[in-house]
Amino acid sequence: MLKIKHKNYLIFFIVLILLILFVIFLIPKLEDIEKNKKTITEEKLKMDAFGKREQLIKQALEKETLFQEINNTLTTALVDKNNTLEYILPLENLAKEVDIKQSLEIIENVPEKKNEKNKEEDVLEKLSGVNVIVLLDGDYKKVLYYLNRLNSIGIFLNIESIKVTHKNYSEGSGTNSNEGENEGKVRANIELKIFSKN
Repeated sequence: MLKIKHKNYLIFFIVLILLILFVIFLIPKLEDIEKNKKTITEEKLKMDAFGKREQLIKQALEKETLFQEINNTLTTALVDKNNTLEYILPLENLAKEVDIKQSLEIIENVPEKKNEKNKEEDVLEKLSGVNVIVLLDGDYKKVLYYLNRLNSIGIFLNIESIKVTHKNYSEGSGTNSNEGENEGKVRANIELKIFSKN
């Protein structure tokens, strides 16, 4: 019986030593693990914030590049108001390419039209420019082709108005003269605003 009692004490003593060792060695390690876990979480948050900042910097650089491209395009597309050849030659070259008769009239200081307009038109109105009236005489298809190509001649412009009539239409009498020879021939009156740098 004494042996069983000693055995129980011995088991109790071994368990007690194991508990003490557990407390001495494992609990500090668990605390270290918890600290490392917090550190890893903090570093992950820092990395996420850094990644977001890096993404914002990339977006800002992309926007700056886009802005530079737009600025370069506008710089080349806006004409010098004082250099008439800069905006007349592209129109003349287009008429030559289309093979259509063209006459141009440059309008000085045209008063602004006051109408209800959307924001885009308000911005266009604030830009300085040169007003040009283009008169075209020729085949209807060539006039349409001219109008389609007008926005690709390399200058920034806005078509303010277009009026297309049959070439020999007599406005007073309401009749056409020489109908057979002018079949498909039209006269187009196009008012342009060509935007300038100055």
